[in-house]
Amino acid sequence: MNFAVIDIGTNTFNLLIVHQNGNVTPEVIYKTREPVKLGEGITNGLIAPAAFKRGTEALRKFNRLIETYKCDRIKALATSAIRSTRNGPEFVEAVKRKTGIYIEVIEGWREAELIWKGIRTAVRINGKSLLMDIGGGSTEFILADENRMYWSHSFELGVTRLFEQFTPSDPMLASEILQVEGFIRNKMAEVFKIIDEYQPQHLIGSSGSFSTFGQIIAHQQDQGEGFHDRLLFPIKVADFCRVHEQIIRSTLSERLATKGISAFRAEYIGLSSIVTKVMIDHGNFRSMTYSANNMKEGFLSESISDTF
Repeated sequence: MNFAVIDIGTNTFNLLIVHQNGNVTPEVIYKTREPVKLGEGITNGLIAPAAFKRGTEALRKFNRLIETYKCDRIKALATSAIRSTRNGPEFVEAVKRKTGIYIEVIEGWREAELIWKGIRTAVRINGKSLLMDIGGGSTEFILADENRMYWSHSFELGVTRLFEQFTPSDPMLASEILQVEGFIRNKMAEVFKIIDEYQPQHLIGSSGSFSTFGQIIAHQQDQGEGFHDRLLFPIKVADFCRVHEQIIRSTLSERLATKGISAFRAEYIGLSSIVTKVMIDHGNFRSMTYSANNMKEGFLSESISDTF
């Protein structure tokens, strides 16, 4: 049985196709992503026409791939950009009409649960840890260990929203960095209360932002080859802090020339880095890990467990 899972994010649409043969670890047979930027230019709670078109075209492309691989099951999950916009239902209907793909719009708590389940397929969560997924439209935090989620929250505050609110200079000014840091501390105060109460020692990050941090460090340490084939990558806190300073002081052209930063991530990665650094500064994390698996792998793991 071939199973396709589509993750419809605010910035990126991801397609994962696996072959499942009984109750064993599924074999990944194809995966790809499209930098759609669905959240770009949202005005008055509406997905912009150009972004709307990019989104439907990306899913038409995914549908052709799904047909090529003769998938028996298809699941499409949409997050912040769809659930928080007034024409999100219109987008869901347009995709159903053009491709036959039904999109399930999930709430933030469900997104967090699937992220935890996905991370567990890549990383052994030893003790209470803070899990973090920085998206374009929202950022999810989960306090969990291997067996249990203790707390989770989805903040409708992703890097696309931050970018459009602050429109930072190139490079960012020190005053702008301080302004963004203060805004994050205010909006995400609930996370700090959890960190203070539970004192998690380990920070685990998924999504493209943490992949970018990992890739930069891996390239600097001559470990960049084959990075995308890894399920996890340990990151020393000191290494992240060094890379953070490099990112926030760089121009867009300098980031585009940096190994490990894709053209798609170069514009937003400074804001992702600030969000992460604020969390590190507040906590006492001994280690960090990047997980390649997140929401789509979590849904796949859950579905296979329910089926067999």
